[in-house]
Amino acid sequence: MLVLTVVSLCVVFETALISGRIWYDISVIPVDCGASWDKCTGTKKGFNVAMSVVPQNNPSGSCKALYCGSATCSDAYLFPNDIKTHDCSANEPMLITFC
Repeated sequence: MLVLTVVSLCVVFETALISGRIWYDISVIPVDCGASWDKCTGTKKGFNVAMSVVPQNNPSGSCKALYCGSATCSDAYLFPNDIKTHDCSANEPMLITFC
């Protein structure tokens, strides 16, 4: 997680290596949320800096580029239980840019 400010609102790149696949997503969910908005103590999205995630070799299907340039970006988890996770083969290089 890259936090460029002293507040708890931040863009998060999440990843896991499971069964030969890289699972990844971008999240702008405030860090104080639980499993639903009912558990959140704030109303702001967790956005502080634009981010892009770009598979470099063979993007196809769920293995695709993501971009988040605002608190309402369509490629990011905007609320708990949102389905925005993607996957690529484990050997797929990723270029992650904070801009």
